[in-house]
Amino acid sequence: MLEAAMRDVKSAAGIEEIADLGVVHAGMFGLQSCAVSLRIERWQGMFHVCIDTVLSDGPAFRRTRVVKWPYSSRDRRDLAKVLVDLHVVRAGPRPGVFVDDRTAAGKWLDSLTRRVVHGTYTFRSPLETDQKTGVSAEIVDIGGARTVTLVESAARRGHVAAYVPHEAFARLCAALERYVAIV
Repeated sequence: MLEAAMRDVKSAAGIEEIADLGVVHAGMFGLQSCAVSLRIERWQGMFHVCIDTVLSDGPAFRRTRVVKWPYSSRDRRDLAKVLVDLHVVRAGPRPGVFVDDRTAAGKWLDSLTRRVVHGTYTFRSPLETDQKTGVSAEIVDIGGARTVTLVESAARRGHVAAYVPHEAFARLCAALERYVAIV
């Protein structure tokens, strides 16, 4: 029912779904179940990549986060830069690519919680628009599990943060590569 209402809202806003690549990763994320899905949309003359993350703790609790950014104004197949960004995150932290810009106080607090921050990578695929959309990925180890905090920030809209298991990025890359191969 909620999905039908969202389709109506998107349609009224002029958002056209180009491709729904479905759930590309499902599994446990700590004590919660996690589903990561991928789709391509067109809105305001630009094509957007949308990564949806749903964390649920049974039927009572469900948190959905959607990180999306414009990648092309010409063709839905212009996904090369998006694939490069996703592959960089999939490959994991490397010096010079992932930057750790925390302060000494931030590092100290993270050490108390046993949170190992590997750094942040700023995506290069978002188009320059008047919204000034930016996307970054921070790789963190918490309790032996590698997590990626995917953050979309846009002027006048604020920030959206989605917690994505690191292993989901291999499946995101594979799904997008399959899509590029068939269109």
